[in-house]
Amino acid sequence: MMGFAHKLGAVLAGTVLAFPGGTVLPGRGAAAGPKIAWAPCAANRAVECGELQVPVDWGRPGEARFGLAVARLKAAEPGRRIGVLAVNVGGGPGTDFVQREASTYFSKEILARFDVVGFDPRGVGRSSPVRCSADIVRREPLPTPRDQADFDRLRAYAAELAADCRRRTGPVADHLDAVSVAQDLDAVRAALGERTISYHGMSAGTLPGQHYAELFGRNLRAMSLDSVLDHSLPTGRFLVSQAANAENAFLAFARWCARDRACALHGRDVPSGTG
Repeated sequence: MMGFAHKLGAVLAGTVLAFPGGTVLPGRGAAAGPKIAWAPCAANRAVECGELQVPVDWGRPGEARFGLAVARLKAAEPGRRIGVLAVNVGGGPGTDFVQREASTYFSKEILARFDVVGFDPRGVGRSSPVRCSADIVRREPLPTPRDQADFDRLRAYAAELAADCRRRTGPVADHLDAVSVAQDLDAVRAALGERTISYHGMSAGTLPGQHYAELFGRNLRAMSLDSVLDHSLPTGRFLVSQAANAENAFLAFARWCARDRACALHGRDVPSGTG
């Protein structure tokens, strides 16, 4: 992980990646508007925390809003500052990542030259989190149906849980898509007063990154995506390709284990789980 972080430093600090000018959809782009009121974070006073009001539905930006939690670790060397590096850690609370892990995850060069900015994506952490009944969650049936009756029970359960989560969470529950997260990110960019930002997304955090590049390409200086999820694939094809990649990696491990005594399972039939 740290090796990747140092390579990331070379990409973001030393290279400008060109993106085609993205077309901002009417009524969906973030114009210059509210600013973020920063204050030292409770868990790490070297980091600043704040909140930005963003629309629940970007298709109706003048209606209901909620508070998007944001955290910023300022560049250690302001005289060499390049700009903002926005981080999405795979859908988890980005404010926690900036407070607890950013200073060790990123190289010294990155920390010297970028303000590292993380946010809790809508529905996560302190950004109008999704709330559901613990009793209903505990009643989850078999996640892998054995027959039609099992499937019908799972479908009924999913409908019940979705209705409960929507009722407890409020209107934002219907607007938790990656495109909305990308639009929230551009609102953060505008609130920071930055013409362009750099972006680092991990795992599920690569999805809003891809949408951001498509919608707001002119606002991107550079982007790195770690463990990319292909947002163009339908669910079925995505799961098949994920399973195939996992199997390929496992068989590569098994071949190494068969030839190298350093493997703790050397001498066993790893693929079959016997020996």
